[in-house]
Amino acid sequence: MIVPSVFSGRVRTRIKICGITRPEDAWASIESGADMLGINLWTGSRRFVRLEAVRPWLSQLAPVVIRVAVMVNPTMGEVERAVGSQCFEAVQLHGRETPEFCREVIGRGFRCLKALPVKKSEETVPVSKYGEAVILLDAEREGAFGGTGLTVEPSVAAAVVARNPGRRIFLAGGLGPANVAEAIRQVCPFGVDVAGGVEASPGIKSPDLIRRFCEAVRDAGG
Repeated sequence: MIVPSVFSGRVRTRIKICGITRPEDAWASIESGADMLGINLWTGSRRFVRLEAVRPWLSQLAPVVIRVAVMVNPTMGEVERAVGSQCFEAVQLHGRETPEFCREVIGRGFRCLKALPVKKSEETVPVSKYGEAVILLDAEREGAFGGTGLTVEPSVAAAVVARNPGRRIFLAGGLGPANVAEAIRQVCPFGVDVAGGVEASPGIKSPDLIRRFCEAVRDAGG
């Protein structure tokens, strides 16, 4: 089965399950309808995995789902090694990477997602500076790079989407089966991203929560 690219077109709300650490969680996500899986290669994450440890089962997921290497402030060499491992179709930059760095990643032919912290004013989210990168809106917390469980103010996220028509923008932060449908209706994002909201414990996903999350996205018309 070849998964349609989430980097073009708009048919439905895309689903990204992030912080995958085990093969059974990856397959539960795929079977529930996830489009993308995030694999955290940042050592500071509670969901960090070593590529060497997950490569045997991660390599088996191609071309079933888009695999995303989640990185924080990597060097270009680290990005190249991740993509060159043939275990990923895209890289997600979740740190303080500059627009210039993101454009260079894209210029080298790599698919790129850039996480941007959302502050009180939607005008502080510089979406247009990041070239063709897919944007992921996440709640801001000082000293943290995602995975905080904090939610983005829906009105602010909706304003970002409205100010950037046609832009591929994912909504992240504090989403789960109980609130994702309403978030989609309020924000109208290109896609949604979830990690802790479908977990039994950090890095250990719940198949039931994954299924319910994906069903809620579809029920919202996504």
